[in-house]
Amino acid sequence: YSLIRAKLEEEMESDIDKNFLSSNIISNISLEIIFPEKSNNLTFINYKLTDAATSCCFKGKCSSCCNNSCYENSTLYPVIFIHGHDFSASVSPEYNLESFGDLQNKLEEEGYLNSGSILINVPESTVNGIWGETPNPISVKASYYFDTIKNQSTFNVLQAKKDNIDTYSIRLKNIIDTVKYKTNREKVIVISHSMGGLAIRRYVQLFGDSSIDKIIMITSPNKGIGPGALKICRLFGAQKECDDMDANSALINKLNGQTGLNIPVYNIIGIGCDTYGEDGDGVVTNSSAYLAWAHNYYVNGTCQNNKFKYLHTEIIYPNEYFQNYEIIKGILKGNIS
Repeated sequence: YSLIRAKLEEEMESDIDKNFLSSNIISNISLEIIFPEKSNNLTFINYKLTDAATSCCFKGKCSSCCNNSCYENSTLYPVIFIHGHDFSASVSPEYNLESFGDLQNKLEEEGYLNSGSILINVPESTVNGIWGETPNPISVKASYYFDTIKNQSTFNVLQAKKDNIDTYSIRLKNIIDTVKYKTNREKVIVISHSMGGLAIRRYVQLFGDSSIDKIIMITSPNKGIGPGALKICRLFGAQKECDDMDANSALINKLNGQTGLNIPVYNIIGIGCDTYGEDGDGVVTNSSAYLAWAHNYYVNGTCQNNKFKYLHTEIIYPNEYFQNYEIIKGILKGNIS
């Protein structure tokens, strides 16, 4: 009591006589506390403690945090980076999460809050809207090479990178649902590389496009890979993935049946390298990557076959191919249609 009274005296010293405080009953209405000294002479003082205004800060600049109006604001939809095929089946899946690291860091200069990576792709494993307070859109890297199983009240993460693309598309649903849950946003934007483009296209076939605002694909083998690339894929990569990317596979046949989507699809194609006798990015040919119903963009580059340095993989690094970054930034900012 003495500590609380001392605090009240300090706060209201200029307005209330201290003798008044010591000889009367004080009731703090907002806290609903009564300090009894003389029950026959009650005096009520309306002393309210208000919550401090919250603000969200990004790179030293602060503004009001988001409210429900942010939910359907398309400029605040989160960006999910989805990697491509891993050429080595023996490498840890965590390596693939970092493939978009440079691009993610670069987009932070444009106001996209870097939220790192997610491994546990289960919505109920986290707090709803925990990433949704910021008035800045967030970006996050994710991988379909991870799966999650629940053991009582805990979630265990499994490395599972030897499955088919149908399985990966199901995991993509978990990733998209989790990011929506964590950001409390209506939709997401997906930026995919290589085989990741096939996985997101298959996701749309299986689950629809209601959760996606737009798709940006980079060097995706949309019509599959030919015998040359397939031979190398099966030599180092996981068998089921390679079988699905075969130009004659059932999966590619299903995807070829797509004649367009209800959402914008932006398709970035690499050219300038001899790709098994055709123009392409060293891995995927121009004819395979091109989609008549998508917005197609070309990035011209080079390949160093003797150093295993291909446009197909180097294109996602802004320091190597700034043109690709400029296309992606333009699409996200609405400057490219």
